[in-house]
Amino acid sequence: MLLKSAKISNFKSIGTENNVLYVEDSVTALIGKNESGKSNVLESLGLINLWAPLNADYLKKCTHGKSVVPEISLMFCFSNQDKELFPSAEGTTTLVYTGTNVTIEGGLSNLISQDTELNTNIAALQEKAKGNELKLDNNKIASFRTHIAKLTTISKKVYATIFSELDAAKGDIRASKEECKDECLELVDKIKTIIMRYYRMVPQTYYRRSDAVLKDAYTFDEIKKIYEENKTAVASNNVFFNLMYAAGVDQATLFNAFEAPTAPAQHTFERKVAGKIDALVKEFNDFYRQEDISLEFNISSKTARLFISTSDMYMSFSERSNGLKWYFSLFVDVKARTSATRPIMYLLDEPGVYLHVRAQKKLQELFGHLCENGNQVIYTTHSPFMIDANNVFNVRAIEKGEDGLSNIFRSIYNHKLSGKSKLETLSPLIEAFGMDLKDNIGPQYEKNNVVVEGVTDSMYITAMLNYFKVDVADRPNIIPCAGVDNVNLVVSILIGWGCEYRVVVDYDNQGYTQYELIVRKSGLSDDGIVFFVNLKTANQRSDVKSPNNETTESLIASEDNDKLFNKYDGTNDTKTLAAKEFLDKVSCGDIIPSTKTVENFKRLFVALGIKLQ
Repeated sequence: MLLKSAKISNFKSIGTENNVLYVEDSVTALIGKNESGKSNVLESLGLINLWAPLNADYLKKCTHGKSVVPEISLMFCFSNQDKELFPSAEGTTTLVYTGTNVTIEGGLSNLISQDTELNTNIAALQEKAKGNELKLDNNKIASFRTHIAKLTTISKKVYATIFSELDAAKGDIRASKEECKDECLELVDKIKTIIMRYYRMVPQTYYRRSDAVLKDAYTFDEIKKIYEENKTAVASNNVFFNLMYAAGVDQATLFNAFEAPTAPAQHTFERKVAGKIDALVKEFNDFYRQEDISLEFNISSKTARLFISTSDMYMSFSERSNGLKWYFSLFVDVKARTSATRPIMYLLDEPGVYLHVRAQKKLQELFGHLCENGNQVIYTTHSPFMIDANNVFNVRAIEKGEDGLSNIFRSIYNHKLSGKSKLETLSPLIEAFGMDLKDNIGPQYEKNNVVVEGVTDSMYITAMLNYFKVDVADRPNIIPCAGVDNVNLVVSILIGWGCEYRVVVDYDNQGYTQYELIVRKSGLSDDGIVFFVNLKTANQRSDVKSPNNETTESLIASEDNDKLFNKYDGTNDTKTLAAKEFLDKVSCGDIIPSTKTVENFKRLFVALGIKLQ
């Protein structure tokens, strides 16, 4: 199943209003300034065992100053894989966690309640318990009936202990000497199998709060301390421990590689460890997809060392890029702490924060890979490099109000975002808009290159090209400059490279300066190359002085600006957000531009030689 939303109540800084996190089917990004509550939102999901009630520690994390304990309600939809297994699966499923209870409502509840085989087996088992057909003594029959009692409400509640209780019921059954004993044991096994098949549809959470990576070397004393600290753990927050667990290396084998009685025996155990790590690395290479690596495990002087090899060149683990180290450590962690039989909800708090820019951008590709096979990724970030500017609808903004409570906004365009902190909250997103466009600029010889002052001009023009449904082949190559003063410099490059170009500048003092510079440099005597955005003619600088000046925003009718949550008010604070919202909403049809806006851009596009349908 796929998580669609999480309603979080009374958990740390999250109260009972603006407390619903809406989740995308693949990747969801959470942004917000420091101390806004992003990590609290992630933690509220990460600390849940989706098969089990909230534990005592979770219930203590109540909202500051409140005596009401946390509650959480998770809404799921069936994935395509679910529907292949269960063709009758439909509707949404809600799991509600209150205190020590987990209730099921909707689709999954209906599937379980309508499962004829399951209900027939439960009824048969309960009938045998009711009539004591196993002829158990009073204590055993009471125990047996208790252990199967939860089956009567299995479609309404999730029971973390149901499988252990059914195993205990099998123990009671084995005390019987009646012929129906084998039949009862078979009924229990069938019931367990069917329930497990349904429970496996519920995702498991993988919650990672740190970017811990493997070290080059671990002394035997360090390793003994790690195992002592994790002696009751299956997997832990220690990456080395998880490496051994994920590879299937048991403690005895590892320790014997250090302290077996003879050197040949130690080497034998060392090779056993290395062989299991080799098998794990082969899986990693399928996951990483960047390059094939091998990991050498070597013990000398009571110290285990890790070396990475690519193209037969060995180097210490620390000498490789932070990106590879991060990927490998994440893979090991995921492998140790999750099951391959259930979908995974990856919850990553500030992932890749120590990675360089290129590696951070690559994480977007990793997230896409992680989301294969019905998995989901939810992550927090402050970095514009960790945001896909072309997909802002997967971004959720978190903002802390004056009452100290966090507010979760489904859309970055929500008008309830406070004007005081909006710019800081959305700053990584605004930066990502600009970087996304600047990273994609470049002259194209086969197209008309249209040079504009900045990224917002590019957004408005692109929005209207989308509205007019201009074919890709007929679209100009738009080059946004990082500021109006750079326009003539970009044009100089285009002239030098022999590229066809047009220029659009604002009808203001700075735009006029660029007009003069370009005309002088190109030797133009007419207005067929450089256009003011309003297509007016300026013979002298005084023509463009206020109140006559106009910008690209002037082409947008006021009634269209009023349709935006982030209305442009003439300030830089609203400029980028308004342009991006206009682009997104016009492109998806949420805003139909007014006749005035359409005519303004139509005249500009015709002047630029753009073919309109």
